[in-house]
Amino acid sequence: MDNVVDPARLAALAAYDILDTAPEQGFDDIVLLARNICETPVALVSLVAGDRQWFKARLGFPECGTDLNASVCAHALVEPDLLVIPDLSLDPRTRSNPLVTGGPRIRFYAGAPLRTPDGMVLGSLCVIDVEARPAGLTQRQAESLRALAGQVMAQLELRRALADHRRLLGQSEELIRAQAAMSGAKGDIEAILDALVTGAMQALPHAEGAVIEAREGEELVYRATKGVLVPHAGLRLPLDGSLAGACLLAGEPILVPDVLKDPRVKRDLVESLRLRSCILVPVRQAGRAVGVLKLQSSRRGAFTAMDLKLAEVLAGTVSAGLAEVAEAEARREAEIRLRRAQEAGGVGVFSIGLDGILHATPEFCRLYGLAPRDSYPSTAFEELIIPEDAHLISTAASRRSGKAPRDVEYRVRRPDTGELRWIARKGELEYDQAGKPVRFVGVARDITEQRADRDALAESERFKAVLLGLGDRLRDLTEVAEVTRVAAEVAGMALRASRAGFGRIDAVGEHLSIEPDWTAPGQASVAGQHRFADYGDFHQGLMRGEPLVVNDAAVDPRTAASMPALRTMDVAAFVDTPLRERGRTVALFFVHDRVPRTWTAQELEFLRAIADRVEVGVARLRAEERQRLLNHELSHRMKNLISMVQAVVAQTLRGANDVETVRGVLARRLVALGKAHDILLGGVAERAPLAAVVREGIGALEGASDRVHVAGPELEVGAKAALSLALMLHEMTTNAVKYGALSVANGRVELYWSISEGDGGPVLRLSWRERGGPPVEPPARKGFGTRLIERGLTGQVGGVLALDYLPDGVTCVVEAPLRNFQDEG
Repeated sequence: MDNVVDPARLAALAAYDILDTAPEQGFDDIVLLARNICETPVALVSLVAGDRQWFKARLGFPECGTDLNASVCAHALVEPDLLVIPDLSLDPRTRSNPLVTGGPRIRFYAGAPLRTPDGMVLGSLCVIDVEARPAGLTQRQAESLRALAGQVMAQLELRRALADHRRLLGQSEELIRAQAAMSGAKGDIEAILDALVTGAMQALPHAEGAVIEAREGEELVYRATKGVLVPHAGLRLPLDGSLAGACLLAGEPILVPDVLKDPRVKRDLVESLRLRSCILVPVRQAGRAVGVLKLQSSRRGAFTAMDLKLAEVLAGTVSAGLAEVAEAEARREAEIRLRRAQEAGGVGVFSIGLDGILHATPEFCRLYGLAPRDSYPSTAFEELIIPEDAHLISTAASRRSGKAPRDVEYRVRRPDTGELRWIARKGELEYDQAGKPVRFVGVARDITEQRADRDALAESERFKAVLLGLGDRLRDLTEVAEVTRVAAEVAGMALRASRAGFGRIDAVGEHLSIEPDWTAPGQASVAGQHRFADYGDFHQGLMRGEPLVVNDAAVDPRTAASMPALRTMDVAAFVDTPLRERGRTVALFFVHDRVPRTWTAQELEFLRAIADRVEVGVARLRAEERQRLLNHELSHRMKNLISMVQAVVAQTLRGANDVETVRGVLARRLVALGKAHDILLGGVAERAPLAAVVREGIGALEGASDRVHVAGPELEVGAKAALSLALMLHEMTTNAVKYGALSVANGRVELYWSISEGDGGPVLRLSWRERGGPPVEPPARKGFGTRLIERGLTGQVGGVLALDYLPDGVTCVVEAPLRNFQDEG
């Protein structure tokens, strides 16, 4: 754990002066966001000191700090990124931690390091759970935790900048008082030195003692002592071999964080002087070092480089001839350092007096888009705040009354670029001895990007909730029109658009049929038929499945020429999201706005999600409808099939004497019936190609189809006609094989069909003619086969049948309206 006690890291933490300070709303808001985003009971801003960890902000944790043996955050100091421990009881670094083995028995930890601009890690923004999380954080939670850790550091930087500003003002006042006192000394060296150490102690109140070690020959003598060094006035030290002597001889200031580690320190005086850390600067007179100003503390690391610089400035005021120059130089250097720090952190500093004059740093002016100047009327900045945020302005009246808003975030319209920017401004009123406000001082920085991230996160959560609600609503809908209408309403309202809806695209991709749409108040519906070409040149991309995004139709090259048509619909910006089936765009989901707008990536993702849910919802309803139709058709076909089988069996058995013969005949007829059904099933049991029915009917007997010549136009017939025609052709083929043209080697059959116009519409004519067979004799009686030929098909299609037994071959002609053949029964 060397990183915990690293002096550079501890010095960086001390520089923020944050430990053991009161709660602050900015930090509390961050842990609230972290807890809500990461969905944990505990969130902390944890700062790791050398002997403890202390929580600047906490939620869900009773204590404001713990000792280091209970710290998980100490392990985050060495992590380059997030430290995520899914189960603290299994990790060797934490399984013996008292917070893991005992109450509150924490199990999950995720912490984002709080890293300074110099790379020092002060602690972490962490979330904790009492349940293990094997999956850790989601990507969105991890990104949010990193961003919020950055906000913690931004709060710390703002806080330090404001403290530095106040301290600089205080120190400046002490410098002025010290200089005035030395000017009033009128050449009295003792009075000048006394004024110097007094001013130093007041400017650096954390110093416990101060002294001027004046050179007398080869010795240094304690003169003008203050604080704990007063009892040591007159102490003499050798010039060589002492820390002050090294400073004077080198002519350079010295910062000693720990005198026990500096070999130049006389160890025999450390305890009696109560000395552990100190700063020393040469005191010059007419450019020659005449002594050393020393400020000391009994605490290790009590002083900073800035303290050393201030001591140098104070020491420089001793020289009468350079007093004013030294002060001006110190101020200028301090201002440069402060300005550079402000520019690096994007922080601007301001001060407003009761006269309404605002004094600002160049960075402050830049934030508001004004030219850098030492002073402005405060109204020059106040007028840039947009009207919606005017209640957040500190006005002259609110400053005088002491009610000026302190910590606010508002939007300004920059006069130089016209941009709308978010500004975070923190200010404090300063009062005179009578308790009346005298000035309003503070800092400001641009937080536009942070606000955008925060707003995007909030918008994402809102869209997520809208999509969950939409899914619940769509689940219970039973009509496609209801699905598209509800989705359009949800999308339009969520995006605050003027219109949203759903439209179907025709087969060639040129026309769009819009169903009843959702519109905002005052907007007209555009439901109905539309031609893509009337509104721009973009439909080819839609047909390829590419979404169409138009931010401003008047300037978009795809739509600019079609603005008259778009204006009639009050459309200035729109998004079309294609819906596809089997690789083809069949519909689209659209959103319109009556004013130009930039559609964000988040909004487009939301629209894609809406379109996906519409696609799924419509597919579900169509599948359910197809299933209902299929069930109905199956029931209907089964009834027809059973009736036909009953008729075939009954007629075949009637008058039969030979069981074996009956078995063979019945089997062949049922096979023919089955093959016809096979054809129907290939067409989803509703229709079948006439050519396929013919081939199966005549092909039921081995080798019969080779000598049957078939010809006719392509068309489909309904289920009932298909079954009856297959049975009839089976009977005709069977008779031809047994008795007719197909019973001899040279015999053949010609089967033709054609369509002609009749009085009631198209008429289908089927013709069967046998040639080359034995002489034909009419049958003595009509059996079931003949009756099946004469009545089976005509009973289904309502036509006429002529069956003739001509001597040179049997002929059979059937004529009936085409619509009867195609009736799906």
